[in-house]
Amino acid sequence: MEMARFTNRAIGASLPAMENRNYHPFLNPLWRRIALVAFVGAWAAYEIIVSKDQLWMMLAVGMLGYAIWTFIFQWPKDADQPDGKG
Repeated sequence: MEMARFTNRAIGASLPAMENRNYHPFLNPLWRRIALVAFVGAWAAYEIIVSKDQLWMMLAVGMLGYAIWTFIFQWPKDADQPDGKG
């Protein structure tokens, strides 16, 4: 019974709209996001130069690309502004 009701409606219709699922207030300061991207970049460099394991290399490079895209290019511009709270 319950399954039939679920399949008759559009998948995701009851989910709330989210502008950015990766947004977290901890990552508001630009330096934290840059540090995160630098850490993933260092890991990718380690995998490319030292380890040379193709699986981990591709995972690290993929995560680096995702981190750059998400935390640098797509981050809301107004999140960098201080909110006046000390």
